[in-house]
Amino acid sequence: MKKSIPYIFLLLILGLAACRQYPHIRFLLQEAETLMPDRPDSSLILLESVRFPEKLSSEDYATWCLLVTQARDKNHVEHTSDSLIDVAVRYFEKHGLKHKYGKVLYYKGRVCQDLRKRKEALMLYLKARDEVEELKDYNLLFLICSHLGTLYGYQDMKKEALSAYQESYKYAVLDKDSSSISYSLSYIGRIYGLYKKWDSSIANYKQAVRIAESIRDSSALWLAMKELSSVYIRDRNFNEASTCLSKIDGNWKNRIVKDIGRFYLTIGNLYRLKEDNDNAITYLNKALETSNVYTRREIYLCFYYLYEATGDYKKAIGYNNLYKECTDSIQIAEYQKNIHEIATKYENEKLMNINNELRWKQMQRVWVGILVLMGLIFTVIYLSHILKQRKDEICLYQDRLDHNRLLIQEYEGKITDLTLQMGMNEEELKQLRVDSVKNRDLIESKEKAYRQLSAEKQNLLQALERLNEKYHYFLLADLRTKPYALANEDWKELFIEIDIIYVDFIKRLRSEHPGLTFDDIKYCCLFKLSFSMAEIAIMMNVQSSSVSRRKLRIKKHFRENENFNLDAYIHQF
Repeated sequence: MKKSIPYIFLLLILGLAACRQYPHIRFLLQEAETLMPDRPDSSLILLESVRFPEKLSSEDYATWCLLVTQARDKNHVEHTSDSLIDVAVRYFEKHGLKHKYGKVLYYKGRVCQDLRKRKEALMLYLKARDEVEELKDYNLLFLICSHLGTLYGYQDMKKEALSAYQESYKYAVLDKDSSSISYSLSYIGRIYGLYKKWDSSIANYKQAVRIAESIRDSSALWLAMKELSSVYIRDRNFNEASTCLSKIDGNWKNRIVKDIGRFYLTIGNLYRLKEDNDNAITYLNKALETSNVYTRREIYLCFYYLYEATGDYKKAIGYNNLYKECTDSIQIAEYQKNIHEIATKYENEKLMNINNELRWKQMQRVWVGILVLMGLIFTVIYLSHILKQRKDEICLYQDRLDHNRLLIQEYEGKITDLTLQMGMNEEELKQLRVDSVKNRDLIESKEKAYRQLSAEKQNLLQALERLNEKYHYFLLADLRTKPYALANEDWKELFIEIDIIYVDFIKRLRSEHPGLTFDDIKYCCLFKLSFSMAEIAIMMNVQSSSVSRRKLRIKKHFRENENFNLDAYIHQF
């Protein structure tokens, strides 16, 4: 008691700190984990002192859930729910903490084992072993393999159970833990007993007893002696069985309360086989205080054999009926458990199917989004390419237009100069004709020069006409090949060229018809260039019906007469 006072004091201090200040929770959890191997009861008290653990951080709450489950397991508290351990499983699986994840898988298996979900527990142990094996946590591997062996034994898989227990022995030796070695030897002896290999079974139990006695581990000694006595009884070696049972005093019996009924059953059955019926009845009645339905069924069967052997058939029949009732209860419970497991499995599968369907729909949305995004990207890339190509073509046409515009200006300048020279020469000729015949040679010379200038002017005019035609072609060729919606800059260039080609067409149109809107003038220009209705609709970025309505309105503006031909008027204008 004196040794426990400092620990109790420490627990109270840490508990108060945990209640008031969450920043100290890490220290509390670490202390609980330190106490876990040797003082699991103190560890559990410390952990349960934490108020509102669900308000901790995700990591601290998951750690707390794991440690509480571990502490309850080490204190032999039967697990009745998997809600806490599931919190730890979800967190450590997500965050990839391999050692912690292996441990939570093991304790999830322990919870499932207590909940009679043996198949699920088996799978969890196997997965936990794979997770922990490379980490060389020999103590945890010993525990995993020990429970694997137990589950295999429940399913009458003796070969697999023996292999698992032998693995647990190997890890116990590697861990240099004498207590674990003693337990694993008892487990191996148990399987040899199922094979009815009594010598091998007894040899392993005796070795387990020697190790447990050497380290004064009463729990390990209790297990080895109790199961060794059972083997002696099954081998009908009653004297050795009595010797084993006599060594188990009251202190040992009180250490494992939940198994005391089976202990009394073993003693009572031994006395029955030795035909010491009074002692047999005494211990079997003590055994009936157990709450384990499986143990009670075996007690009823022992009573049946005892009273049948003594000829008390009335009591034998009564205990046989109790045996059957107990068997029926077990079968009903097993049936209900199976029904519950089937229902749970169905609901889980249903939920899994729903989740899979939701995941599939989510994936579909993601892929549709990706495809739409890729489509948009490709569209942008294609349009960028088209726009760049279009820009390059416009730049090329602009360069040609600028070049031709300069040539036109140069030719117009030359024509102006020639016109002036021709006028001067004509005046000089007139003056010379008035003078005398003596100036005939000079006149002829001047006339010849005038003819040359006139011919040069004519050549320049023809070149200017050809240049205007070529200029017109470069500007309009693209529109005639592939019409497109005209921007403001396009309209400015088009107006300039139309005025050049058709000698101030727009200026004259505005002068004679001031009521025309800016858009009306655009339409008239396109009519002048003989574009079709469809082409005009594209260039004006409107429907073809809008072009027809606009044409009718412009026609009414020019003449109210229905027979008025707008196209002919525009072309002759």
